[in-house]
Amino acid sequence: MRRYENQRLEVIRKLEEAKARKLTIVYLEEIVFSKTTFPKRDFSNRGMHRQVNQKDLYITYKAALAAISTKRGMEKLSVYDAAVNTKRFETFVKALHKKFYYRPFAIYMDQLNVHKSKKMQKVYKRLRILPIYNVAYSPELNPIETCFC
Repeated sequence: MRRYENQRLEVIRKLEEAKARKLTIVYLEEIVFSKTTFPKRDFSNRGMHRQVNQKDLYITYKAALAAISTKRGMEKLSVYDAAVNTKRFETFVKALHKKFYYRPFAIYMDQLNVHKSKKMQKVYKRLRILPIYNVAYSPELNPIETCFC
């Protein structure tokens, strides 16, 4: 409980810092799509057979990175045929930085290892990006999560 409270206080402190510095806060999320993301069970009307397009069930693996802000809505969306790794994430962050005309901003994201890697820490510092890590296992605290329910 103490750890959760400390994480929550750190998020609040970072959000206040972003506000004091007049930084735009960008909310980030990764999404994965595969055949296992489809429901395991479904219902049909009595006397009707369930119809499924097999192509819909056997899609290839897709991963997406999405970023929104309260100022402009969708800031960036990238879709990949493989999982988000440090290289893909770094490219995404650099593209966001360019979109903000190379000005500083804050990124609110979960605690995925890719986000917290030593390499990304250097990128954030070099690009003057304030990383804000959400409280562990608390997606309900990140507004972008409601876009992908």
